[in-house]
Amino acid sequence: MRYDDNKKAEVVAFVKKYNEDKGRGGQTAAKKKYKISPISIANWMTKAGEDLPGKGGRKKAKKGKPGRPKGSKAKATKATKEKVKAVKSASSAAVGSTEKKLARLSNILAEIESLQQEFDSLKKTL
Repeated sequence: MRYDDNKKAEVVAFVKKYNEDKGRGGQTAAKKKYKISPISIANWMTKAGEDLPGKGGRKKAKKGKPGRPKGSKAKATKATKEKVKAVKSASSAAVGSTEKKLARLSNILAEIESLQQEFDSLKKTL
């Protein structure tokens, strides 16, 4: 549904006044009162130059490597290397184990096929 500029201005003014009076909740109140999508209301607010709640509080990520405490570069690096080494050895063991299992399954399947052929040939002799 398309809304004319007067309706949009009315909704934006309602949201602005509601937020001034109560601090927040204007978009939700407008959604209920006018039965308009909150996405549409947010778009109208943005186009009207109004700040949307919740957008200004996010902090931008700092440049560099996140999560590393200052002054513990050597400790973090050593611990990380040990963890990586442990994961690699575990994954290589799992790969070797998986390869062995696949080879065993292949051998069993070949044996089953051989036994099935033998079964069929014996069945024909009955």
